[in-house]
Amino acid sequence: MATYRIRIILSILFISFSFVWADQELENIYQNIVDKYSRIKTYEADFEQENSWKELDKTKNSSGKVYFAKNNFLLKYSDPEGQILLIEDAGITLYDSASNQAIISDRSNAELRPDKLIAEYWNNSIKEIKLNDGNFLILQFTTADGSEIHVGLEDYLVTDFRVVDKAGNSVLYVFKDAVINKKLPKKIFKIELPEDANIIDQRSE
Repeated sequence: MATYRIRIILSILFISFSFVWADQELENIYQNIVDKYSRIKTYEADFEQENSWKELDKTKNSSGKVYFAKNNFLLKYSDPEGQILLIEDAGITLYDSASNQAIISDRSNAELRPDKLIAEYWNNSIKEIKLNDGNFLILQFTTADGSEIHVGLEDYLVTDFRVVDKAGNSVLYVFKDAVINKKLPKKIFKIELPEDANIIDQRSE
């Protein structure tokens, strides 16, 4: 009986230490990500985007260039050409040249910059390490509403992320050929909309 009790106690301690070790490993990973991005002043890369709608059995692919610096984040699409998504302190602007329409909205908590996306979900989701192989990592975040965020990293730099909602719809971003801390054009985050553009301003103020 005593031996059995000792085995139970050891099992509980082992499980407890496993959870502590996993939590510590996650915190170390997060700190390394924060440190990595704190050294990035400017970033540009090619990106590929895949939107999937499960019920419609439909997938849409697009691509372009991504830029960010400080609180500014820009997706400049080459396919579809002329589409722009800008996230800045003043709000979010989505412009489509095909329809010559721009939608402007509050920024609220919208984030696509990878490190800020991770920070947004870090304390509000269940975190798992799906892969830890040398310089390569895959993290999974599961939110209270059942959404999942899968993040791939190489040397603590995000290479891709996929957001899947509880209905199975998803959006995937893949980043390639990243250039870090190269001086960006001064007006890269300034959008000059055509005078005849149809502007839908949804900002609260």
